[in-house]
Formats: sequence, structure tokens, C-alpha cells
Amino acid sequence: MTTFLTACLSRLQQHQCFQAQYITRTLTYLRRKYPIVQPQYLSINGGTQELTVEQQIYVEGEKDDEKPIIEVLLTENVSGLGGKGSLVKIHRNRFWNNLYLRGLAVLPTVDCVNELQSENVNVLCGHSYEVQQRLLNMTLYIPMNPFLSWTLTPKHVKVAFRRIGVVVEEEDITVPEKPVTTSTSEEFIVNVNIANVASVPVKSRIFLYQRLDAKTTTKPPANTFRKIHLDDWTSDFSENELQLLPGHTSKPYRC
Repeated sequence: MTTFLTACLSRLQQHQCFQAQYITRTLTYLRRKYPIVQPQYLSINGGTQELTVEQQIYVEGEKDDEKPIIEVLLTENVSGLGGKGSLVKIHRNRFWNNLYLRGLAVLPTVDCVNELQSENVNVLCGHSYEVQQRLLNMTLYIPMNPFLSWTLTPKHVKVAFRRIGVVVEEEDITVPEKPVTTSTSEEFIVNVNIANVASVPVKSRIFLYQRLDAKTTTKPPANTFRKIHLDDWTSDFSENELQLLPGHTSKPYRC
């Protein structure tokens, strides 16, 4: 019985080796000879658009690893991304499904770049854009001593920003022309320059603190920032892909 089973296994192995010698699988990669320059979207009546004759011609090619990040040319100012004529890197899904459909960006060509290239970039993007939106939607409380005579200076404003985690240099702060003093009780505007691109008006108030004991004083309100909505152009990226984007940072707010 053992001899019979051994013989059967031997014949089976020989048969499998014979099949392996004559059965081979080949994989051929094809690519369009004339690439599609714009995506094929669903038509109004349903179904996809018909392919042209040129779009149905394929030639043998190599495996193409499609990259998630592509460089596009902005044809209009896009808040949070860049100004008209800027070359920006973005996820391909966000380009085809959003920017391209709305006529805000195209794939770059030499002619388009030369035509739209702008020297004056007046749109903030990335971290600077988020800082701008935070400042526009907040009230800055500036703690001051009620028992001393003072006039508000950029240094006072800088310290107040530092308390809430925002780093601003004194030369980027512009206080109102009308002097702000101890008697000022109404709201006023402080302007903050960001990257020499935008001047952001920040609503501000004086908070006259009171001393409770030798080591404790009253504190300004903690609800400084209001809820905001940001145009998030990185929502399609994974964490690894985000590291490839220029200007991506997790640092505190810095003007």
C-alpha cells in the first residue's frame, strides 16, 4: 500500500512539472498612444462620454506608477492655495474633481505658465492662510494695569498675542492712530502684517486686570478664537504624502 501511494505521488509531481514547463503567464502593459488631456465625466443623460478613435489606440508600454501629487497652474486666486499664475502641488483627486471643474487650475504648459505667471502674489496659502483666518475670527484681549498711566504700543500687543500662542514681531504690528489709553473702553482694530502679503485687522479690547492677592490677578476671557471654516486642500493626502508638500508644518501659529 505504501509503495502504491509513493508511486502515485511521484506520478503527480511529474505531471505538475510537465504542466509548469508549458504553461506560462505573461503580463503586458498598454498605454494610450494619444493621452487624454481631460477626464471623462458622466454625461447629463447618464453614461460616460464616448471615446474618440484616437483615444482607443493603445501601444505597448511599461508599468506606470501614478503619483498622488501633481503640479498644477492656478488660473485664478484660490484662498489657502495660491495666487493666479502660481505653480502649486496638490492631490490629483482635488485637481480633477474640484479645481479643474471650476476653472481654477489647469495642467501647466510653457505657454500657459508664461501667460499667467504673476510677480505680485497677494494670496496667502498653507500655514499663513490658517493664521490669517484665525486672526480674522478672534478678539484679542490685551491685559493692562489700571493703576498706571500708559499708551498702547506694539510691544503690549505682542505680549498679548504671546499669551494665546501666536508669535508676532513688533515691526509687523500697527496700533490705531488714535492713542489707546486707560480710558479706552470700546473695541478697536490692530493690524498685523503677514509675510508682507496681507494686513489682517484684528478686533481688540483692553482688559484691566485686578490684583486678587500677592500672586494672583484676574485673567482675560479664554474664548479668544471663534469657530472658523478652512478650505482644506490637503484632505485627500495620507500622512506620508503630506510630508512631501512644501510648507507643511505642525508648528504653532507664527506670522
